[in-house]
Amino acid sequence: MSFLIVMVLLLVVMYVLMIRPQRQRQRDQQSMVDGAGVGDDILTTGGIYGTITRAEGDDVVVEDPPRDRGRAAARGRDRVGDD
Repeated sequence: MSFLIVMVLLLVVMYVLMIRPQRQRQRDQQSMVDGAGVGDDILTTGGIYGTITRAEGDDVVVEDPPRDRGRAAARGRDRVGDD
């Protein structure tokens, strides 16, 4: 019986320390991606800094500083802002 209690406690600790924080990070990332719009500065997962000039469904048009434009998947945004 004590072995069962130890296993349950171990699973609860693992959930609190590992799974719950990861889910929170995923929610934060998704809300950041969903909240980005035209005119926002972004950093793509490929390392390109740019500004969103147009959003089309799941795609965005990103303009980088030398005024080059390219298409990117909306989920490819890593950060929004000047960080």
